[in-house]
Amino acid sequence: PVKCSGRRSARYSSASRLPLAASMNHWIAGRGLSLGSWYCSLWLMIRSFTLLTRVDPGFLPEGAVAMRVDPAGRVPQPARQAFFDRLLETAASVPGVHSAALAINMPMDRNMAWDVAVPGQTFEPGTHVAFARLVTPGYFRTVGIRMVAGRDFDQGDQRNAAFVAGMNETLARRVSAAGLEPLGSTLVVSGNPRRIVAIVADVKHRALGTASGPEVYVPHSQAPTFFQGYDLIVRAADPIALVPAVRE
Repeated sequence: PVKCSGRRSARYSSASRLPLAASMNHWIAGRGLSLGSWYCSLWLMIRSFTLLTRVDPGFLPEGAVAMRVDPAGRVPQPARQAFFDRLLETAASVPGVHSAALAINMPMDRNMAWDVAVPGQTFEPGTHVAFARLVTPGYFRTVGIRMVAGRDFDQGDQRNAAFVAGMNETLARRVSAAGLEPLGSTLVVSGNPRRIVAIVADVKHRALGTASGPEVYVPHSQAPTFFQGYDLIVRAADPIALVPAVRE
């Protein structure tokens, strides 16, 4: 069976969302996706209402929940992308789900920094970096991050296609300072040239009281390596109302 555990923190209260986590657990197992002992940790995108009214986190936490899905050694590397694609397709088909996405490094969770070289600027490895987010198409809509310019990633953004990326407004200002138009520019991200197809709003990824840093978004299908585990994010008008449907 799938193992799920609620992860409490000072940022989010898990009490009101644990039933959904348990139901998602049953649903994953019931769809033939169980492969023995798994580790799923619940990441809850909810913050106290009073604090959210004072600070804009750059995303919409209400109505979105997520679980960490980590198949470990149960799914061999060559089959891992197909497995997560199937998981995402199944999650999106649950009645009441508005959208679903997969991600590495979600808001208020983990961070991973990659070198980002901007044409026309002297590049210093380890200094000119951006927080990297690996996401599937629909991530911005599911998490509630505003699209400033450009387009979302789509199924055409595969390894055999031109490499693309998105950036936040903070990184876009750095690109503008080099005399470039951010949308459509080509940056070298972790050693790979990528054309910028999306600019999105800044997100408070580290803490609500901390300024947003430069961020780069990369399609998971074009990631340099396919990671072992991903966060499955689901958005609905009322996640708790999904509990009966998910159990079925």
